[in-house]
Amino acid sequence: MLADRFDPISGLLDRRSAIATAERLTRELGMGDETPLAVLWIDLDRFLQVNQSFGHEGGDAMIFEMAARLRRIAGADARLGRMGGDEFICITVGSDEGTSLMLAETLLTAIAEPVHLGGITLYPSASIGVALYDGEEDALNLLQRADRAMIAAKRLGGSN
Repeated sequence: MLADRFDPISGLLDRRSAIATAERLTRELGMGDETPLAVLWIDLDRFLQVNQSFGHEGGDAMIFEMAARLRRIAGADARLGRMGGDEFICITVGSDEGTSLMLAETLLTAIAEPVHLGGITLYPSASIGVALYDGEEDALNLLQRADRAMIAAKRLGGSN
């Protein structure tokens, strides 16, 4: 088994390690364990504008701050990863539908707290998709469902 690798900006699992974690968990839970598993796919709204206005340094500062907020809210048991750009995942074991939706709402609230960049106060928002493991699908399908749910939330105007 390969050691986890971490994203240098966020400090979260990098994309490859996050996918490997999802694969390992679905494999373990697929062996008859009834423990629920959820994937939350988080995409910052209007992040391109941050990069265009504040440069990559400002974008990196925003990513760093959002990762800190995700860690604070999701807790030590969650597996957090940066999938690239402004996209993150949060994998939770033991979270049913209600718990996962409450976590998503709490994350939206934390993400929306003001961020100060270059003397300007920004009010970020995110779109979050939630997918629950059905006990039989593979990790890639689970991740794709979470990503599609996030895209649907974004289509509703963001902050959903």
